Amino acid sequence: VIGAQAVVFPLQIKNFINPDESFLFVNRGQRKTNISIRNAIHTLNSCQVSELIVYDIDNDGCGRGFNNQLHNCISKITSSRILAAGGDGKAIDITEVLSFDIDAAVISNLFAFMKGGLARARAASIESKALLVKWE
Repeated sequence: VIGAQAVVFPLQIKNFINPDESFLFVNRGQRKTNISIRNAIHTLNSCQVSELIVYDIDNDGCGRGFNNQLHNCISKITSSRILAAGGDGKAIDITEVLSFDIDAAVISNLFAFMKGGLARARAASIESKALLVKWE
């Protein structure tokens, strides 16, 4: 598909159990659809979507860590790159989620509420051998 490398799709997920029993949400998690996670990903794979932003609505803004079960499960059923979102609170959260087949962690809590959070997250990621851009 021409231009597929530029297509990013947000998956809004609540109450994750597994890809067959969990469903997509829309409108910032206010409305549940009848589309299972597995069916959505099957369709997105066939459309060659390049990246999925996987929002864990239950953890978003809580700072209690990413839902590693969710992100690990999604990584096993998609051919798209995965950006994990919803849950960052500590530097270790990033290194943990990136230990799965996840391409990036979307973080905001570490920027907004944790003094020095970005520096600590970066240092922990480098220490764990995560692939990061080298800043000079």
